[in-house]
Amino acid sequence: MQQTSALASAAIFGEYASAPVWGWLADRRGPGSVSFMAALLFAFGYGMLGWRYNVSVELQRRGLPLPPGQLIWLSGYNFAAGSLATFFTSSSTEATTFGVSNGELDPGRWLLFLAALLATVNTFGGTVVRAPPALFESSQPLSTFLRDPTFWLFGLAILLSIGPCEMVMASLGGVVESLLGFHITKGAIAPDTASRALGLRRLHVQIISIANTFSRLIAGGVSDWLSYSAAPSPPPTRPPSPVRHGHSRSRSRSDSVKAYFHTPPRLSRLAFLVGAAALLSAAFTYVALLLKVPAGLWVLSVSVGIGYGTIFTLSPAVVRTVYPSADFGRNFGLLNWFSALGAVIFTPLYGVLSDLASESQKQKNGVCYGRACWHDVFVVSAISTAMAGVLVLVLWRGWWRGKV
Repeated sequence: MQQTSALASAAIFGEYASAPVWGWLADRRGPGSVSFMAALLFAFGYGMLGWRYNVSVELQRRGLPLPPGQLIWLSGYNFAAGSLATFFTSSSTEATTFGVSNGELDPGRWLLFLAALLATVNTFGGTVVRAPPALFESSQPLSTFLRDPTFWLFGLAILLSIGPCEMVMASLGGVVESLLGFHITKGAIAPDTASRALGLRRLHVQIISIANTFSRLIAGGVSDWLSYSAAPSPPPTRPPSPVRHGHSRSRSRSDSVKAYFHTPPRLSRLAFLVGAAALLSAAFTYVALLLKVPAGLWVLSVSVGIGYGTIFTLSPAVVRTVYPSADFGRNFGLLNWFSALGAVIFTPLYGVLSDLASESQKQKNGVCYGRACWHDVFVVSAISTAMAGVLVLVLWRGWWRGKV
């Protein structure tokens, strides 16, 4: 359990803490250089983790003690840092293969496959991705950016909204165990019961992933359409030729359709962020006060997926709009530190409060059971995300009115 926690902590640290480095590199050297670094980090991180897994399996088969877990921490840092490097690259611009047998995936071969695949993809990206020249104009000094109160307000809003989402994604298994009242991965329960419990956990991980993916596609596309006006239709360069009356009506209808889609901005992107924060706050309130059985857990999973995806999709667009685009990588990278801080605060908080509730219940199996296990942390999360929505609303109606 300690090695698992170390890997998760290293991944969070590697993903967020390295963000300003990759952002600065993308701003100054272009996204191609960041893609090359991502290739190296993915190859090293996933490759070392896959190697370590295979070595551990062999040692366990021989009955030998496992080595210390420092390499796992380092590999976790590297593949997470590589993930964020790939993100800044893009922002600035079957079974035998995986060793499947008896329906189960071979983690070692899967990790080594990821190392090779991601290294190849990012190496190719480094050779073809080029930044437009406009990206390197109108740079803003770092001191000026840090003195801007909107940076701190927006960063605090990200901390208060992303922190609870990271907590849910890291602690989903604990929530399922508290609902069921037993450890999923320990052998004190019947195999069929454990299998159903693991299936429930996997199901909600999938729900979060699907909701996250579709919310990014929908929020990004709809916000682009509502937030920016398309270029007006150019005037005709020559007099229109005579047309029959029916053709005139057809052209009129066509012009009406064009006029509908060439409208001025009608809704700020910040409205989507406020809506995401409100959705998260409502979902956390529901979990804290009403959730009793696993059947209601989908409300949390869907809401976290939508909220998390919407915030991470639109935040870069906001940063690029309100601050100089030449420093987009650096600016958004610094804002990612607030995401890291939120994860570091909220993820351990769930464990601490759940352990305190478990001690008060004095359960023999060591599992905290019932709403008391998560009530306090989700009340805090509901308040936190509501505060994030208020901060974004202040920015929308104040400093960034009519800009985003």
